[in-house]
Amino acid sequence: KCVEELNLALEIYTALTDYAHIALTCQDLGLAHRTAGHSVAQKYYERAVENWRRANNARGLANTLNGMGVGYHREGNYEKAIETLENAVRQARQSGQLRVEALAHASLGDVYRDKGEYLRAQEVYEAAFDIAGRINEGFIITYTLSALGETLLRVGDYATADELIHQALDQAQLHHSDYELGLGNTSLGILNYQKGNVD
Repeated sequence: KCVEELNLALEIYTALTDYAHIALTCQDLGLAHRTAGHSVAQKYYERAVENWRRANNARGLANTLNGMGVGYHREGNYEKAIETLENAVRQARQSGQLRVEALAHASLGDVYRDKGEYLRAQEVYEAAFDIAGRINEGFIITYTLSALGETLLRVGDYATADELIHQALDQAQLHHSDYELGLGNTSLGILNYQKGNVD
């Protein structure tokens, strides 16, 4: 039903030549299809990018590029993910969207971590953390602390990983966010597994 309604909206906005609303609707369709596991999601993100450019809207473009980059990462297309996310970072910076810039950095860190480029991942996560700290964006702070901790686990720096993961849990408790607590507890579980504390 969601996709059906969004497609109707897309037809209306296309008939009106309303590029911004076409882009927003395509972005929503991309998210809906990605959630359902449909490969067509990227095509909607690409159409959203095209329409943000037509609308000359760098803010919308940066956000959509981040979503596209995450999609490429999930597909295992690391090079395309990196290219798209670096573009998202540039667009967000140019349009003054610090939150989206931090999110794009965090997404980029995920790609580098999964590629095994741990030093680069750490640098990018730290950039995300710094921006998130400047704007007091709690979720991104918690996420990057957890992600940094998990990255350092992969290189065997258990002490620093432990410290970062506990900082993430402290942040999550501060925000009273169950989702953030879930992130921190997942990272803590991975840490304990790596240390041999399976019980």
